[in-house]
Amino acid sequence: MAEEIEKKNESLDEKDSLELENSADGLDNSCEEAKQDESEEKDSDSSKDCSEGDEKCKADSKENKEEESFQTKYIRLSADFQNYKKRTEKEKSEIYKSANSRLITELLPLIDDFDRAIAHSGESSKEAFSDGIEMIIKRFSEVLCKEGLEYIETKDAIFDPNLHHAVMAEEVEGVESDKIILELQKGYKVNGKVVRPSMVKVSK
Repeated sequence: MAEEIEKKNESLDEKDSLELENSADGLDNSCEEAKQDESEEKDSDSSKDCSEGDEKCKADSKENKEEESFQTKYIRLSADFQNYKKRTEKEKSEIYKSANSRLITELLPLIDDFDRAIAHSGESSKEAFSDGIEMIIKRFSEVLCKEGLEYIETKDAIFDPNLHHAVMAEEVEGVESDKIILELQKGYKVNGKVVRPSMVKVSK
């Protein structure tokens, strides 16, 4: 009886030992699997970080390229504008030169008339000389009028600070205030713009 019990105990001990070994092996396998899974997860996270880093690098590179493109366009536009400005200034200068040359060409005959009048002043009467000068001045005014010159009228006009320059004022009986009573120097406009106001005397 004791031997049977002892055999059963031995059998149980062997069985328990095998179960313990199997449990230990299973635990070891579970630990190895867990480590493997953790390693794979780390590799996946690392790969994900690298991928995110690449995307960031690509984005930074794209931004840098766009910025360089904007800078290049700005430099090109600035250079184009400077060239346009120089070209227009040159064209305006050429227009002014051409206009001046044309005006001078039209005034040259009048200079010739003045020279002839002076050269023959001793041979003609004072009245004839005066008439000749008046004729030259009239032709001179006609040339300038063709270029847009306009006389500022002052006769019976009311003082206008935009057109007239009052240098004297006087009380005149029967004349309303601020009315021009005497023109001291003629005023002119060119193409509607005042280039010289009339110098006048006004009533108080």
